[in-house]
Amino acid sequence: EAQHIICEVEDNGIGINRSLQKKQAVTHQSLGIENITERIKLLNDKFKLDYSISITDRSEQAAGVTGTLVTLRFSTD
Repeated sequence: EAQHIICEVEDNGIGINRSLQKKQAVTHQSLGIENITERIKLLNDKFKLDYSISITDRSEQAAGVTGTLVTLRFSTD
């Protein structure tokens, strides 16, 4: 897309929202996405890049659809 490379990873599981509802009683906090987000921020700041990550619960996009969509966007400038 124009000046970006876009990588989308899609799964057809139950989705983020339903997964979180099932895990309400669990006290474990996953740090994976938080770490990736922080690394992207550091790369952007240090090298003046325009990288981003977005995570979408597909059930919010259309009725009857499940799963998660992760989009990584890298600038090519």
